Amino acid sequence: MFIPDYDSEGSTTWYFNQGTGCPVTKCWVASALVSTNKWASNAANKWEEDYAFAVIPDSYNAGSLESVVGSFPLDFGGDYATQTRIDAFGYPAAKKYSGADLVYCEGNDHVLSDGLQQTTAIRCNMTGGASGGPWLKGFDATTQVGAVRSVTSYSYSSANGYLFGPIFDEYTRQTYLEALSTSGDKLVGPVPPVG
Repeated sequence: MFIPDYDSEGSTTWYFNQGTGCPVTKCWVASALVSTNKWASNAANKWEEDYAFAVIPDSYNAGSLESVVGSFPLDFGGDYATQTRIDAFGYPAAKKYSGADLVYCEGNDHVLSDGLQQTTAIRCNMTGGASGGPWLKGFDATTQVGAVRSVTSYSYSSANGYLFGPIFDEYTRQTYLEALSTSGDKLVGPVPPVG
């Protein structure tokens, strides 16, 4: 369930409607989730495909999610050979963060490979809880425009303040297109070998 206008100060009171599971205010519930077999099977190189797409039908009380909160285009197949300025957003919840506030980092992304997989990285000190937050290319805070180039996937203690995310490529685009046409949950792509 997605409910916009979350207020960390607690000034909004939510009353849930028992018939729909939604509060009195606007909310949206996914009707389907689309991801990849590699991610779902917990393959060793799964982090390359740490993304999913939620199919969000119109809300019974608010219309389309995009018409209410807006959206960002997705940047598939961008030039990862050149570092690009990225604004990464999330709700980190560990250490100095509470998970209640939107936090962002700005920096240049670059591709890293550990021999098993390739992901992209940005210098950022966000902690656990930031996962899934968008990495926006060309973000302008005044006009609120930008394109989603990746999402926060993981970090680790020896990463020296870096976050990592999947590279949005042609395979990501194909997964997205499956989400646009599906009527139910779906996994796409080859099933990785077991072992």
